[in-house]
Amino acid sequence: MEDVKNVLLMDNQIMDFDLAFREMEDKPVLLKIYGKIEELPSSMPASILTSLHKAAKAGKEKLDDDATILLLMDMIGEERYEEWCKKGLTMKQAENVIKWLFDQYGVRGNQIKK
Repeated sequence: MEDVKNVLLMDNQIMDFDLAFREMEDKPVLLKIYGKIEELPSSMPASILTSLHKAAKAGKEKLDDDATILLLMDMIGEERYEEWCKKGLTMKQAENVIKWLFDQYGVRGNQIKK
């Protein structure tokens, strides 16, 4: 850890998060659906965690269908979501993809359940 700390500090005063984030990048999350291997970012966008936090603060223990759709669109992108829907994606399948992605990103299932 000491080596990383020294590398990331510029002039021993400024933390270089640009460098730190580049060094922390992992391999992308890969999944196969509808015969195509899809590549997703190596970490979950912060906006998704913010949405989950807001839902939890509002007292929601479960996501409704609309929230599930929006969450999946945020995770995979609207264009990809529309493509999967055209190929027959069901709500149950969407829920399973979200749960699997949460596992990949290290998000605990007890934060908000479907």
